[in-house]
Amino acid sequence: MKRKNLAVVALIFSLLFFFGAVAGLIVASTVEKISEKNTTEYTATVINAKTEKSETSEYGEIYTEEYGTKLLVPLSKELVDKDDFTNIQAGQTIFFRIDNVWVEQFEQVDFIYIFSLKTAEKELLSLGSYAEYREHRNFWVRVVDIIVIPIFLLISIHCILLLKGINVFRRQKIV
Repeated sequence: MKRKNLAVVALIFSLLFFFGAVAGLIVASTVEKISEKNTTEYTATVINAKTEKSETSEYGEIYTEEYGTKLLVPLSKELVDKDDFTNIQAGQTIFFRIDNVWVEQFEQVDFIYIFSLKTAEKELLSLGSYAEYREHRNFWVRVVDIIVIPIFLLISIHCILLLKGINVFRRQKIV
């Protein structure tokens, strides 16, 4: 009875992970590449720019006259030079882009990640480099999902066979 219960629990978890990985693969494969077509550019006046750290990443937070503290910039080495970001001065005009999906909700959201950032003097985060960075991250999500999906499918099939009394790993005696 314990083996049957264990097989049922393993089947449930393997199916959850299987369908989660399939959903992740679908989402990663359908994400549209960031471009000028699917982003909108805004202008704002900087009050303050500072860096913040979370457990997993570092990001820049820009406080502007027009939008408050809702602008966040990922400070990954591949994207933005941290020194350039910390050199943003109060009173400077910045130009930034957000995903068109967020345009209607822009005023209501507490924060939003921006895909490009430039001042009159310098481009700090280009739309092209952010698109490449995001594509690289999505590539690895797809690779992991392609590896994980068959594993959890095989575990699910094995659990179903166990519930029917078939153990594919049990050695059969040859007579």
